[in-house]
Amino acid sequence: MDDRAWLKLRSKSNRKRDRINMICVDIIFESKSFSELAVWNHIFNVLLKQESFTPELKLNGRKTNCRKLGSLISSKTGFIVEGENFEVDSTLIGRFNIGRVEICWDPQRVVINPRDWVMPFIGEKGFVQAWVYNRDYIHWQNAEDPLEYECAGKSVDGLKMKSNGLPPPLQMSVVDVSDNPGRVLLKSGYVEAVASTMWVSEKLANRTGFAMQELKNESWFSVVPLSDEVYELEFSTNIFEPNDGTDNLQRSIRKLLFR
Repeated sequence: MDDRAWLKLRSKSNRKRDRINMICVDIIFESKSFSELAVWNHIFNVLLKQESFTPELKLNGRKTNCRKLGSLISSKTGFIVEGENFEVDSTLIGRFNIGRVEICWDPQRVVINPRDWVMPFIGEKGFVQAWVYNRDYIHWQNAEDPLEYECAGKSVDGLKMKSNGLPPPLQMSVVDVSDNPGRVLLKSGYVEAVASTMWVSEKLANRTGFAMQELKNESWFSVVPLSDEVYELEFSTNIFEPNDGTDNLQRSIRKLLFR
């Protein structure tokens, strides 16, 4: 499997550099277990409860009204909806047999518990996992291209480098992110990612090798059963950010859930 496929998704969803400092939730489900309309309806019902929500939206870059979105989305395979203070990116990743919904919002303007985005999905048969993260942190934890660092005014001095594995003349040195605590890897049927708060299912447990019931015996994080097959795990009350001293914690989470 080409784990670096995640980088292409990050590049796509980070198309607006001025909106990178957002909080996001990623929701992963089995491929084609949700229709695009069902995905949007779950999200729209949460948005309607937000005082900051405005009906002027963009669907795949074109202005539209929320009343028209349902009919427009129902005929699409994947969509991007942008509002004033939020973004939704729904994608089917057929190669890995998963669907992914990324929901991002401006925490300065939208006050919401990340769980509110996830709850409508966990009762669905195809739900696999979800997690919350700081978009800027995760982006740079997974960025390999030195040119991207240069364009952002960041230096790669001191960063571990490796070959991109391509033959000459395409061969070049790229940033080695393989040991970064916040690295994200696409796998068949799930995504290997860690976060301060995660929602994990029996499906994920079966695919990665941990036991759901054993999580209740651990004392270094909290476990909240949301159903017989889905648990909410809270490892920290703060979302992981750069230089926050949580590298070892993140590695412990990875070792616990992805064996």
